[in-house]
Amino acid sequence: KDELLDFQSVVVLGKSTTRSGEAVSRIEEWNQQFAWAQRLHVALDNLNQAGHFFYGSFRVAVPLSEPYTVLHDMAIEREIELSRWETVCLQARHRHRYLNYYSMRQLRALVTLLETGGQTMLSESDSVASEL
Repeated sequence: KDELLDFQSVVVLGKSTTRSGEAVSRIEEWNQQFAWAQRLHVALDNLNQAGHFFYGSFRVAVPLSEPYTVLHDMAIEREIELSRWETVCLQARHRHRYLNYYSMRQLRALVTLLETGGQTMLSESDSVASEL
């Protein structure tokens, strides 16, 4: 991650008025992609940390040929989803007080264990047990 930040700094510093307009626009597009990719990463990590059931593990791939607006839209959607998830969790905790004894990550691990009938792979079982 630090290498990417260093590379971005070099690219930004390398952008000068002596470069062609096309090169400058490509550099600007890459910078926008990088910024929105970082924001998307934070949003996805926040969903995982909040215990969202669909983000226990995830992988997102977006080709570099896509405009930065694709990453922008994905990041904004995930931020909205996080807000909705937090609202749903708050309402569920209010209705069902016993949920307040557990984090959503612990509950996600429990649901995973129950869905698989205890038949998880060893590495998954260890990660589920560590959450509980």
